[in-house]
Amino acid sequence: MNAKLITALCTLGLTATLVVGQSIEDVAPANSVVVAGVKNAQRANENFERTRLYQLFQHAHIRELIERAEKEFSEGPFAEIAAELNFDPEMLQKPSGSVGMAIFPVIDPEIGRPAPHMIALADYGDQADEVEKFIERLLERGERDNLIEYERNRVLGRVVYSFQIVEPEPDPVDDEFDFDFSLFPDPLDLIGHVERMHIARNDSTFMFSSDFSSLSESLERLDGGHGDRIQDREDFRGVLSQVGEENGGFAVILTRDMLQVLAPLDEMGMGMMIQPMLRSTFGDIHGYGLALRFGVDDAIAHIKYSLFMPRGKGGLTSLIDTAEPREDVPAFADVDTTSYSRSTVRFDRVVGVIRQIIQSNPMLAMEMEPQFREMEPILNEFFGTLGQEVISIGSLRRPLDVNSSQNLFAVEARDPEGFENFISQHAPQMGFEPRDFLGQRIYTNEDIFGGMMMMPGGMAQSVSIGIGGGYVFAGNTQGVEQALRMMSQPGEESGLAQQDTFRRAVANLPDGRFASWSYLNLVDQLEATFKIGQLTAEQMNREMREMFPEMADEMAGNDVDNPFEALDFDVVRQFIGPAVSEMHATDDGFVGTTILLAADED
Repeated sequence: MNAKLITALCTLGLTATLVVGQSIEDVAPANSVVVAGVKNAQRANENFERTRLYQLFQHAHIRELIERAEKEFSEGPFAEIAAELNFDPEMLQKPSGSVGMAIFPVIDPEIGRPAPHMIALADYGDQADEVEKFIERLLERGERDNLIEYERNRVLGRVVYSFQIVEPEPDPVDDEFDFDFSLFPDPLDLIGHVERMHIARNDSTFMFSSDFSSLSESLERLDGGHGDRIQDREDFRGVLSQVGEENGGFAVILTRDMLQVLAPLDEMGMGMMIQPMLRSTFGDIHGYGLALRFGVDDAIAHIKYSLFMPRGKGGLTSLIDTAEPREDVPAFADVDTTSYSRSTVRFDRVVGVIRQIIQSNPMLAMEMEPQFREMEPILNEFFGTLGQEVISIGSLRRPLDVNSSQNLFAVEARDPEGFENFISQHAPQMGFEPRDFLGQRIYTNEDIFGGMMMMPGGMAQSVSIGIGGGYVFAGNTQGVEQALRMMSQPGEESGLAQQDTFRRAVANLPDGRFASWSYLNLVDQLEATFKIGQLTAEQMNREMREMFPEMADEMAGNDVDNPFEALDFDVVRQFIGPAVSEMHATDDGFVGTTILLAADED
């Protein structure tokens, strides 16, 4: 019961994060790390309701699965209070105006260290009075049941409700044996310092924050008060200029104060030590952007994403800033292909980037630079044989079984003979044995994991490296052999390129030159991932029962009912089509677009 009531209270503010916000820029502190919002939630919802994805959610089969999943949340104090007030809980999920959320660091005065806090808002328009009544009744109910304690305060003419959860008395015996044996930081430490939550109403907008002072300052900003605002920051404006924010949702992540937000997970201060190395590895990234729009043209959704790098590329990002026109799909992308991507990678710069990363950290340089100098000639020899084109292919062999998923990587071979000489010299040291295949040399490791996967549900993984048709191939042995077979047949066309679904999808890509572009048969990939996971789990259970019957019985007793196990993917195929993506370099970073298409109604 506690969890359900607290969930109800949090929903009032976190609705903003689910639907995402408009005037969040007006209230977000200037040191915000995450800012997300929707300019007009009602319009965004109307755009969504015009899509085939919305129609899918209205299908009887999907509605049944959703209702089964939601049943647990339709009971308890939240529903009881809603019934008493004749209040529709769905209204909380549909603000009519702006919605948003921001996460930012605040210095904890007790320990003098920063910790993350949040503020969210949602505009409920002419339903605001009903929402406020519901909030008051929910708080009163929580206090009556001794689940929370709350109080009212007035800030700049507004009522602010502040509440905290009533914690049970700790068990002294449990405390005595409460040792932390974890090897990794606990993400819950990010919110462990939050003791009180605060709700304020400004006209028809409700604001929800974990820090009273920040909420008060936000109210001052709304009243026209002075002070730094997130819109005044060049990095925030730069990211938004890359992805846009009109007619949809947006999210911005800024890196300047990221370490302060993550401080509860980094008591040793390691972040400051590795920050220079991270910049050398990935470049000086000031921010990340994301924008989502529904119902654009015939697509379900347009997703735009970006890296904001106003000082130029560096590290790994300098390897992918070269643009090339979209070329024909090679023959080895056959009819079983479910995902295809092509990228341009500057392998001739790799060794220099590795050197830069090592030298960026004095401790790392002291330990690794002598070894790197020994390896440098070998690395130069290897990368010198490769061109710039990199192709990644995912395919499915039907009927589906635990080995149906195949992955293949193809890299342009600038010097095939040089690569052949290199691999023949070094492959045996990595467990790869040479053999002939269709007149070509292929190198195979029958168990790349060296037996590590031979546990319940595991299987040996045969991996091969082959050379043919101007490419170096690597991946599952079956996929490498098929690629070499296709490339050995002059005039053979790509089975993928001849599919109407693929042609219709890539026609949505703009003309131009890309650092990378890709195609994904989304529903087929999701179905395979789900069903292969089920088949693997069933195989693991059978083997576990043979090896450890008592443990298998105990694990079976912990199974959780998942209504989506009954999901009919043929229903999903009627509504959801493939997705295509592209990414290109700009003067201030990278910008990419993903387009999710509706299924062809023909």
